[in-house]
Amino acid sequence: MSRSSLAKLMKPGMRSIALNLSSTSPGTGTRKLAIIHWKGLMNPNYTYYGYYIGYGPSYVVVGSCPVTEIPGPGINIPQYFQSMGCQVELKNTTWLVIELSNWCSGPVTIPVTAFSIELYPQYYEYVPIQYSLPTNQQYVTLNVYVNSTSPVRLFIFTPDQYEHFNESLSTSKAWYFFGPAYYYGGESTRFNTQVLLSTQQLGDGGYYLVISNVLPSTSTVSVFANITITYTPQTPNIQT
Repeated sequence: MSRSSLAKLMKPGMRSIALNLSSTSPGTGTRKLAIIHWKGLMNPNYTYYGYYIGYGPSYVVVGSCPVTEIPGPGINIPQYFQSMGCQVELKNTTWLVIELSNWCSGPVTIPVTAFSIELYPQYYEYVPIQYSLPTNQQYVTLNVYVNSTSPVRLFIFTPDQYEHFNESLSTSKAWYFFGPAYYYGGESTRFNTQVLLSTQQLGDGGYYLVISNVLPSTSTVSVFANITITYTPQTPNIQT
């Protein structure tokens, strides 16, 4: 994400964390050496993030120095290093800047589930989907990606419809079951689709996503699925 596009999403109530990729690792190095940075990354009040990588000036230590991070804003950096007995010089280096915020004005995609399974003949896999999302939207988008080695059927049911689907499995009608369903995606080896879900139903009773290998003629099938939800968070009343 570019810095300009990030600025459109992140508003007051955010925090920036800048990591110099030329001098420290943003992984375990940050946890061990940049404690203040790590605390910011682990703060549960920040639930959204954005990032960009830039090239800009940095004070680079010459020789050894006990300083691993600048302990706050508004500090005269050369004077701080000098007070710690360190020698620095100004160079252009690569930075990873992470923006943390407690809200985001742009669309947010959250994971529901991702899995790989072997689906036996006359079996199905179901995913209960129920969320109370902080949004004013009447509908949110369910993103469904499924890839399988043989054709399977894709359904999305309300709880009552899912119960009716289960009842049909005890009869030969299960092979030819196409509804009632909130959504029927057909029979295929690949699904890459978006389905609008009612926010109210999503929070009240939820939905069931079903990948079905209940077919007249079938065999064991390998299935990979990745399910996410995209929505726009409710904008808080922030005074600027």
